[in-house]
Amino acid sequence: MTKLSKIAGEDLKFRNSISGLFDISIGLAFIIAGFAFLFDAVAVTAGFYLPVFLIITVLKQKVVYPRIGYVEHKGTNMKTRKFLIFTLVLGIVMLVFATFIYLDIANGQNSQNIRALIESYGAIILGLVVSFIIVLVAKVFGITRFYYYSLTIFLAFLAVKFVDHNRIIPISFLTCGSIIFLSGLFMFFKFVKTYPRLEAKEND
Repeated sequence: MTKLSKIAGEDLKFRNSISGLFDISIGLAFIIAGFAFLFDAVAVTAGFYLPVFLIITVLKQKVVYPRIGYVEHKGTNMKTRKFLIFTLVLGIVMLVFATFIYLDIANGQNSQNIRALIESYGAIILGLVVSFIIVLVAKVFGITRFYYYSLTIFLAFLAVKFVDHNRIIPISFLTCGSIIFLSGLFMFFKFVKTYPRLEAKEND
C-alpha cells in the first residue's frame, strides 16, 4: 500500500471528495424529484431514494475502498459521517416536502393566501435552504465543485420563480440533477482509472 493510499484510507473527506459518488447521489436525488414533479407521482418515485442509497453504499464497498483503503476513526471521521447522513436525510426530506407542496398547490387544496405566498416566495426560500446545505457539505468536505453545485441549485429554484412555463419545476430539477449526476459520473470513472485496486498493485 502506497503512502498516498494510507493517507487516503485514513481520511473520510478525501474518500468522499475524490470518488464522485457523493455527487452522483445528490444528482440522482434531484432527478428523482424531477420525475416526481413531472408525473405527479411522489408516492411512486419516493421509493427510489432507498435503492440509490444502497447502490452508493455498495459502490463504496466494492469500488472505492479496495482502491484507497478504509480505516475507521471514531473521532473526526465519525462526526463528519454523522453530518453527511444528516445533510443527505435533510435534503431528501426537503425534496419530498417540496413535492407534496407542489402537488397540494396543483390540486387547489391550500387557501388562497397560502397558495399566493408559496407561489411567490416558496421556490426562492427552498432554493436558499438547499443551497445552504450544499455549501455546508462543500465546507466540511473541502469540495470546491460543490460551491458551483450550490449556485446551480439556487439558479434552478430561481427559474421556478421567474420563468413562466408549466413544466419549469420538473425541468429545473431534472436539469440541475443531470448536471450534478454527470459531473459525479465523470469523477467516478476518473477515480477508477486513476486508482487501481490495491490488491492488484500488491501482487505486481
